[in-house]
This record gives sequence, C-alpha cells and structure tokens, in this order.
Amino acid sequence: MKNFLSNNEFQLDEVLFEHRNRDYGAYALRNEANQVLTKSLFVGVFLFAAISATPFIINNFKTETVTPPTDFGSEHVFHRVETPEVVPPVKHVEPTVPQVATTVLRIPTPTANPIVQTPATTLKSTDGKNIGTEEIIGTPPANNFTPPAVVTVSPPVVVDSPKPVDNSPAKKVDVEAKFSKGIDGFRNGMIQNFDGSNFEGTDIVLKTTLTFIVEKDGTISDIKANGANADFNKEAIKTIKSIRGKWTPAKLNGQAVRSYFSFPVSMKFE
Repeated sequence: MKNFLSNNEFQLDEVLFEHRNRDYGAYALRNEANQVLTKSLFVGVFLFAAISATPFIINNFKTETVTPPTDFGSEHVFHRVETPEVVPPVKHVEPTVPQVATTVLRIPTPTANPIVQTPATTLKSTDGKNIGTEEIIGTPPANNFTPPAVVTVSPPVVVDSPKPVDNSPAKKVDVEAKFSKGIDGFRNGMIQNFDGSNFEGTDIVLKTTLTFIVEKDGTISDIKANGANADFNKEAIKTIKSIRGKWTPAKLNGQAVRSYFSFPVSMKFE
C-alpha cells in the first residue's frame, strides 16, 4: 500500500496546482518547504552546539602565559634560619659586703678587792670603729652623719591692729531714720497707747521730749524723756515701747548708721 502523502496524485500541491501553471513561484516554494525546514533545523542545532562548545574548546587549548617578574626585589626569598643556641641564664651573685672594723668596749666593774681587773677600752682604740661584741679587723665604717638642716627664721610680721569701729550714733546723716507707718502713724500710736488715767481732771498741759537711738536693725534703744513731770515722762517712755512697727535706719555715705531721733509730746487732760 502506497503512502497517501508520497503519492503525487493526491498531494495537496498537486490538487491546488492541477491543470495550472506549475512554473508559478508558489508551487516551487510549497514543494520544497519540507526540505528547507529540515535543513534549517539541522543547521540551527549544529550552530547552537558549536557556539556552546566554543568556550570549552578555547579553554582547553589556551596556554597561560607566565610573565617573568621584572622587579627582582619584590619576590620572596627564603633563607634558612639557624636555630639559636640556648644560653643558660646568668646566676645572680650577691655582692660581698666588706666587714666593718669593730672593737669590744670593756668597762670593768669595780669590786672591793679586785684580783685582776680588765683595763677599760681607750677612746683611741674605738676611733674609726663601731662598738661590737668582738674585735674585727676590717674597713672603717662609713660616716653616715648628716648635718642638721639650716632653718631660716623669718622676722615676725608686724600686723597693724585693726582700728576700732566707731559705733556711736551719727549726729549728721544723709537720710534720716523713718518709722514704717510714717510720723503720723507714730503719733497716733502714742495717743492710742498712752494711759492718761492718772492725769485726768488736772486741766493742765503736760509736755516732754522723747529722745532715743534708732539702731541699724530698725529697733530703738536708750529712750529718755526730759519733761518736768516725772510720772508723765515715765508713762511716755512706757507708751513708746508699746508702739508696734519698725524704723528704717538713717544712712550716711550709703551705709546704715545709728542715729538720734527726738519726738516732742504734749497732752492736755481735762
């Protein structure tokens, strides 16, 4: 039995171009298409295999070129190192200390009837030697005497004694002392706190002048009254002590100072 495709009478090209011009280009292309595709497949496979194998072939035939070194001072040179000889450590020898010359100091004990007494050691025999238990002939001892340090005594410094601070009340000030509530407040305090029960009905005017010192801390001290009536003076001093409030001290050259303050008091009792 013949293959259907191999029979030219039943091929598609023969059917299409039957009783037509076979010299037409399409007939030739369609008739040779299978052969061209087969050749193209084998050529493509061959080229792909050749391209893939080219690097391996080049690596196998490539010879590495070894360039000799031009700088002969940079290459590594190996030398044989001889093992050093082990030298035993040197033993430490203590220096010999020279013997110091000494002599025995003999002081005989006095007895009532001495038979034979050992003579005392003379000072000349101890010159240049140390005192020891036996006599040794050696080098004289080193003189370790250190002279005493010279102490320089400085003359005493005369310090001027501080001048006594003048704390007496100032007679002239730049700024006078002031009561915290003003002079009117101080006067009202005198009127409100004064006990005039002992002077009622006298119908006389009693006068006195109070003088006191305003201290630097605003308190008052050394209160005095110089009126003619002693009872009135005493009551005025008692009243001024009972007034509540502080004083601002007077100032001289910008500094707070003690100062005198005078306050006249005049009252009439009906």
